[in-house]
Amino acid sequence: MSDVMDRARGLFTSGLARHVEKDHAGAEELYRQALALMPGRPSILFNLGRVLLDLGRMEEAEDLFRQVVEQAPDHEGCFNLGLSLAGQGRFADALPAYEQALALTPGFAPAQAARGWALEQLNRLQEALAGHARSVELDADNAEYQVSFSRCAAQACSDLDPAMAATLETAALICLKGDNIDYQQLQGICLALLDRRFRRFRGQMEALDFDWEKIAQAAPQELRAFCGDWLLLGSLEKIALSDFSSEAFFTGLRRGLLDLALADAREPGLEALAANLASLLACQCFLNEYVWDQGEEETARVYQYLARVEGGSAGDNSDLQLGVLGCYMPLYQHAGFTRWARDNLAQAGPVRRRLLQMLVAEPLAEAALAQDLPELAAIKDQTSLAVKAQYEENPYPRWLSIPRAAPLPYIEHVLRDIAPNRPPLAPVTDTPNILIAGCGTGRHALSYARVFAGARITAIDLSSASLAYAVRKAQELGARNVRFLRGDILDLDALDEKFDVISSVGVLHHMADPEAGLRALLRRLRPDGYLMLGLYSELARRDIVAMRGEIEAQGLPATPEGIRACRAWMRRQPGAEYTRLMQEATDFYSTSMVRDLLFHVQERRYTVPQLQDMLARHQLEFLGMASNHQPRIKALYRQSFPEDAAMLDLEHWDALEMEHPHLFRGMLQFWVRPTSVETRS
Repeated sequence: MSDVMDRARGLFTSGLARHVEKDHAGAEELYRQALALMPGRPSILFNLGRVLLDLGRMEEAEDLFRQVVEQAPDHEGCFNLGLSLAGQGRFADALPAYEQALALTPGFAPAQAARGWALEQLNRLQEALAGHARSVELDADNAEYQVSFSRCAAQACSDLDPAMAATLETAALICLKGDNIDYQQLQGICLALLDRRFRRFRGQMEALDFDWEKIAQAAPQELRAFCGDWLLLGSLEKIALSDFSSEAFFTGLRRGLLDLALADAREPGLEALAANLASLLACQCFLNEYVWDQGEEETARVYQYLARVEGGSAGDNSDLQLGVLGCYMPLYQHAGFTRWARDNLAQAGPVRRRLLQMLVAEPLAEAALAQDLPELAAIKDQTSLAVKAQYEENPYPRWLSIPRAAPLPYIEHVLRDIAPNRPPLAPVTDTPNILIAGCGTGRHALSYARVFAGARITAIDLSSASLAYAVRKAQELGARNVRFLRGDILDLDALDEKFDVISSVGVLHHMADPEAGLRALLRRLRPDGYLMLGLYSELARRDIVAMRGEIEAQGLPATPEGIRACRAWMRRQPGAEYTRLMQEATDFYSTSMVRDLLFHVQERRYTVPQLQDMLARHQLEFLGMASNHQPRIKALYRQSFPEDAAMLDLEHWDALEMEHPHLFRGMLQFWVRPTSVETRS
């Protein structure tokens, strides 16, 4: 018997070594030999089950983990049973297994995270959010848990379970302090948490017309808590708030800070209390590109204060001064602040340093980078030149972060995006050549650079200002596999190279002849390559087109002042379409986004039948809508057309859009490939 056990242990140990080396077939064979010698041994069953999970053989893995749990239930066995069930799409069945794992070991973060994912798939978003928050709380350094929490937070409604508020806030703060997530996804949950905590105090501030002296007398402790609240300060610094109620409050708060700064006599302690809040509110105003309303009287008071500061009668660039002025104007445009910032940035405290970096150092760095960008070819097309001019004035979009993601083969990315369609796509190479045609400020290109570590990425755009922002962010993220070029899609032949993947989202519809742009892209696409496109929907933008017509009739210019006037005018208009746009469109909350949405110099839109005709003309096969950008859309399709499992019928997509006119409010985003290619299995 001892000899049998020794042989089994030897086989098992060798299997472990093969497993670590990712030789799954070899590990499976050795584990099975060990199991033949010692049938039912939980440790062998468990590790064989892990191999089968890695191989995607979920039903076989389930059988093994059930044997493990029946013999010796522990948190690892229950957790892996849940994984095998979830891998079969049986999320409701997986939940009891995860919950049993947590009952055995309440602090087991992987089970909390997996349970959150299963609940997301069952559309139980509030419960899912709580699970993801708990996993972040348990393992604050795990980037994957933070990404899952923020992704779920972006989907979950803002009605929070009071019992979970503390855990949700802890998770949100951990995420805001790190650099693993898209901060913007936390907007809803952060605003809901802040509203819950400060609703009464905000009412007091509004009732006292944001008079800081009166507020300090009426509610000193609440004012101190408000000014030092880390969730509030982090949200102002890192999330471009796109909520009208919050905008109205913070606009009043800004006005109150200006009054405090202008006061001839004020208590020094009150100035110190307000300084950090003013500085980070300035970061918020810079993020939204000073889109908030300000009346003529308020503007006059700003310039009165600027004159006092520049004349030296207001003291020497205190944090309150810099913060208040930064709330109304980009400080880098004033030579005096630029010189002072250069001399003082190194020794500044954390909040002042962040203010000076965002409002002075980074814009100046971008201006320098814009002077030295490599060029594809001189831009000649008149429409392209007009579009270029718009984005030189208003680079789009301004963004701070992108989520971390595990490295992924590019073919797997395409397959995930076009799911549930799973055609036999074959990778051309492990180091794909990828083109982002119309990269703007670089968010899309740098997301690809993070995920496809072996890729060579080329990103082009018309605008030097946008590209300079992208280059600065690439340097910040340490992305070395991206090259940025200034140029027009129409001049892509100057590259004289072919690409395995081309992505051009939100670009062709801004060209005078979008199909000329498409032909240029296809000349650069390998015959067995893949193309992702994003085009405006005619149906989804009907109200926007109507509003654009009214804005033109008002004679409002595409300047910061005109855009602020446009937003104020829209808020005064009766009618649900204006309210809906202001509530639903995050593009309403920054200057460059409003200009892109309502003042663009060139725009074309497409119906699904027009899209279908265009694909036929260019011999392109429709591979599917992009799941990563519009998961809700595919859920609706599945409900309406369950017989079309691959979701490839464009006539069905047309019918679905007719039933849900705002379905493609963002864009029609989809993948195609040349139809002449015979795919390899």
